[in-house]
Amino acid sequence: MLTRLVWLACLWVAVAPIGWAKEKFVAGFIQIFPDGGCQLNQKAILCDRVPLRLRAMHLSPGISVLVAVDDAPYESVVALLDSLERNGIKDVGLMPPFLGTNPSESLKHWIKLLPEGVPNHTLSWKVMISTESFRHWGETLIVLPESDFAVVDGLATARIAQGNCAAKFQDVPMDLRRSENRLWLFEHGDGSTQSCLFPRTDTSCDFLSAVMRLSNVHWGTGDLDEIRKVVAAVGCKARN
Repeated sequence: MLTRLVWLACLWVAVAPIGWAKEKFVAGFIQIFPDGGCQLNQKAILCDRVPLRLRAMHLSPGISVLVAVDDAPYESVVALLDSLERNGIKDVGLMPPFLGTNPSESLKHWIKLLPEGVPNHTLSWKVMISTESFRHWGETLIVLPESDFAVVDGLATARIAQGNCAAKFQDVPMDLRRSENRLWLFEHGDGSTQSCLFPRTDTSCDFLSAVMRLSNVHWGTGDLDEIRKVVAAVGCKARN
């Protein structure tokens, strides 16, 4: 939650000067959405028109453009950043994504393990598991053979179907007396993504322990070490 407050403060700093006519500087805040659409200073705009609009704004020196890419398609993020650079806009700050970015729609199956609630959330360890390598953003990628991935995927889908989880963090009441870290599990298959935010640390630990105890999965060198980093970020000890 603390990180989200910092994120909102950055957004206010980036956007607020736009409404002050006498200010000597102008800032731009770009947000890329999961559907690939863009907003500039909270107004919808075609992504390919963003550089032209920014150039007309007489941007101030320094990091005058902030880009939020949370949960956006990876290709859309790269295309926009490349377009900004080609148009000579180099004072660009990329806001660390809470959820990372989404891989190409051509990727049929993937799983994401994301710690939720840790104080250094933007720096916490994110792991994606798939059957093929792909370009990603801010996550560590574990590539498994299809048969092994199917075992992990079966565990993930079964756990989501079991319930006792939320679709988004707002659905889980915060206990101000104790701040608990949790796991956010995403599973993508058959053209759709489902997710489960575990309600408590202990349920997160149970699932991560189950993942690490899958004896019929042939993990590659260092794969379990990457999952242990998620375990550490959540704040539990998973046994394998």
